[in-house]
Amino acid sequence: MNLNYLLRILVAIFAIYLLVRLSNTEQVFHAVGKASLFWVLIGVVVFLAGQLIASQRWRLVLLIGGVDLPPISVYKLHLIGIFSSNFLPGQATGDVIKAMFLFDSYPDRKSFLIASVVYDRLLGLFALLTLALVASGVLALRDMDPTIMLFVFGGFLVLLIIVIASRQINRLAPLVELLGSRSARGFTGFSNGLSELLRLRKLALSSFSLGLMFQLSWAICLFLMSWAVSPGMYLLPVLIAAPLAVLVASLPISIGGLGVREGAFVLIMQQLGVNAEVAAAAALLAILPLLFASIVGAIILHKYDRFHYSKEANL
Repeated sequence: MNLNYLLRILVAIFAIYLLVRLSNTEQVFHAVGKASLFWVLIGVVVFLAGQLIASQRWRLVLLIGGVDLPPISVYKLHLIGIFSSNFLPGQATGDVIKAMFLFDSYPDRKSFLIASVVYDRLLGLFALLTLALVASGVLALRDMDPTIMLFVFGGFLVLLIIVIASRQINRLAPLVELLGSRSARGFTGFSNGLSELLRLRKLALSSFSLGLMFQLSWAICLFLMSWAVSPGMYLLPVLIAAPLAVLVASLPISIGGLGVREGAFVLIMQQLGVNAEVAAAAALLAILPLLFASIVGAIILHKYDRFHYSKEANL
């Protein structure tokens, strides 16, 4: 286990500890214990549906490169990616790992597969920042303080610059190829694939739209968990807090943003006038569907590894 992974685990544990300790611990666990099981289960279903949307967003990108997989296969890879991001140590993210599972089936498309997950992540960030910008704008109007909105807008501009620069990244390929290495050839394929994808406006619109739907599904999941704890909860505070919390959690300081995302959600909900214990209980309940998806992803990964090992043993 590398030091970076260990530190991120410790940050996640500490963040969850603070989340509980800074609230009334007894009230938080009491709220979790009396939460409506029906609404919690509906929240889990909505979360899994959102992950299906995210997986099909990637599938649209794969189809552009001639990688035609059944929707269920892409969903399974997506769940493996969720498990990998949250529980497997290493430098590769869950996005890269799910792409690597296709290397054997598409050996001549490795560079495109990596480009596809980078593109998918960029468009997903655009959708997240768009919702976060709207949410921070509402906060700015409410509190007459545009500080958070300006930070989010700055992030939006930085991402826009990265995307514009990435469209021209293939121009670096001739220089990199002078090195004559295998990595240089891989970079050429990756840069050409990413540049081509970023020029497809129809694909960008579809990916962006699905990204918005995915982020909204997460907000609705949090709302249902909040409703399970406190029936009568308003939707608007959750719609504001959810994208901002996910944006904070995108900082690579804990495994899968765990703890950081929940803590940010509670702080923003408090600012919007929601009881801290209710928000903390809802945030803790929202970890359940993530754990469930990770467990399913681990089972799929185990079955794949067992099949792959058996196949090699028979050669």
